[in-house]
Amino acid sequence: MPLLSTIGAGSVKGFNPGGGAGPVILSKIALLAGGGGGGGATSAGGYTGSGGGGGGGYFVETNVTVSSGTTYTVTVGAGGSAGAQSTTGSSGGNTTFSGSDITTLTATGGGGGARGLSAGVDGGSGGGGGGPYAYLGGSGTSGQGNDGGASVNSTSGPGGGGGKVSAGSNGYAVSSGTPNFWYYGGTGGAGTSAYPDILSGGIVAAGGGGGGLYYTSAGGYFGTGGTGGSSGVGGGGGYNSNAGHGSANRGSGGGGGTRTEATNYFSGGNGSGGGVKIFAPRQATATTGSPTETDEGSGNYSYYFAGSGSITF
Repeated sequence: MPLLSTIGAGSVKGFNPGGGAGPVILSKIALLAGGGGGGGATSAGGYTGSGGGGGGGYFVETNVTVSSGTTYTVTVGAGGSAGAQSTTGSSGGNTTFSGSDITTLTATGGGGGARGLSAGVDGGSGGGGGGPYAYLGGSGTSGQGNDGGASVNSTSGPGGGGGKVSAGSNGYAVSSGTPNFWYYGGTGGAGTSAYPDILSGGIVAAGGGGGGLYYTSAGGYFGTGGTGGSSGVGGGGGYNSNAGHGSANRGSGGGGGTRTEATNYFSGGNGSGGGVKIFAPRQATATTGSPTETDEGSGNYSYYFAGSGSITF
């Protein structure tokens, strides 16, 4: 009689292996989805700002039981593209581990950062809301990430994208001074240390910063872009320049585009792709997609996939 499959952390995924094949218990599977793209900047002529992309969903599942001789598919989500002019950014791709006899594990792609005057997109972590006025950031997925920051009032900049550790910061304004210091982009939410579960080092799943405003005429309205989460692992928001992209293979959000009075158009930032790392009590018999195999000692091996592929034990 087959055992019930579950999703909870620390649970064993049960099934009837059939055909005399023995079970293999994978001690950990770490899944990182693609980060969301930042919102596209508006053209000259409007006081709006674009939100930062949310970090890709990230979690580690333990004690996953698979069958000898069965091939399991690894799908690694790509980073979302920055939105075109005045367009919300694309969400990052989902990352999954699946097979015919297990419940599919899914890390949800980061939400796209909003264009101006629009709400951020839901995702692993949510994308930042576009400013000004009150537009919420997207919601994050429980256990995988956090919400994007919001634009809060008529002089607020856009929100930063959410990250694995914290929500994106809201856009804001400084209410006094000449020029008028308005439309500051929110900071992207912090990512989390990935060592040793998915990368050899570094931070993953950080949010992108909201875009700034650069408009020195008409009273001198301006506000700098938000910083990308975790010291730039998420892309920084644009400020009279193109926004930053999420750091490669970190599942991080891109920065929101900047609004300027010039006729030229500065771009938002792209999110970055995710990855999967599998920890096994023995060496795989076959793989596709060229994962990095590491001998972890005592007969244990790990397999890191920076792109899609498959694995058989």
